[in-house]
Amino acid sequence: MADNRRAGAAEIERRYRRDHAGKSEPFSLLGILLNDFRAVLRLRHGLRIPESDHGLADLTMLARIIAARRGDNGRKWFRNIVDLGAPWLVPAVDRVWAEAASRLEAPTPDELSRHLKLTWVERVAAGVRNIPAFDVTGDDLKNKQRKRRADLARERKRRERAKRGARTRAEYEQNSLSARRSWEAEGISRRTWYRRQDNSQTASEKIAADIWHKCVTQP
Repeated sequence: MADNRRAGAAEIERRYRRDHAGKSEPFSLLGILLNDFRAVLRLRHGLRIPESDHGLADLTMLARIIAARRGDNGRKWFRNIVDLGAPWLVPAVDRVWAEAASRLEAPTPDELSRHLKLTWVERVAAGVRNIPAFDVTGDDLKNKQRKRRADLARERKRRERAKRGARTRAEYEQNSLSARRSWEAEGISRRTWYRRQDNSQTASEKIAADIWHKCVTQP
């Protein structure tokens, strides 16, 4: 499964490079993983990462991704992240960066999943796309991915309808005859009320037909 994911990631990168040749910011899977990783940290901790063993481990992994993505040019960026989100690490920020930068291999999506122990619920809530869930595999994963795609497509169509000015289902039902429950105001049953409406409509149609017949037959 890991080999398939790596092959898929390589194919995505190849197509992106082909379609975005000459643009200023080249595609990087590490850049996407970095965004996903930070999204999970924001979901779990907000703007401040707590001073704890888990917080230190998360920041060390974050430094690994940044170092693999930007090399030594990422040192200043990592320091800024620590200054704003984890000031308790400022005295040791150079040591953490040096340790992370010394790692030769960049973290893989599966490694990040194991590190975060990322659940499917968190993955959806954070909008993560490339770090797999830790607690879902096999057919269950396929079913959840299928449902997630359907939910996203449904939401996209809802936004498109709203942009065109179409009414939502809730608005339609709120203004429907059933929602107004006119039969209760008249003190009759729903069936009787609808039958009377049908009879009234039939009578109106008959009157209109008679008028039309007289108009076309009279000299």
